[in-house]
Amino acid sequence: MLKKEFKSILWEYDIKELDYTSDLVFIRSLTMGEKNHINYLKKKLWNEDFKKKFLKNIASLDKKTINYWGIVLWIDTKKYLTQTQTTYEKLNEPIFTRNFR
Repeated sequence: MLKKEFKSILWEYDIKELDYTSDLVFIRSLTMGEKNHINYLKKKLWNEDFKKKFLKNIASLDKKTINYWGIVLWIDTKKYLTQTQTTYEKLNEPIFTRNFR
């Protein structure tokens, strides 16, 4: 079970149903979390598991987050940075297109 302070980044979920090993919790903490969220995860996951989880979920992260955590964790992220979008690009990508022919 997660601490109540995670409710601020996981508002649409029941935090009683989630735990710190969840990929959703990890992704949200890296992209929208504050220092206390990150420190809690680092303490629970240890550095090696934190690194593994980062690499496992790298496709779900935006460029800025990948770049920052790549530097912090000493991981070469150049190939991932060319393959992913920024948060702005992800949010402004059309969900569908319509053909008027």
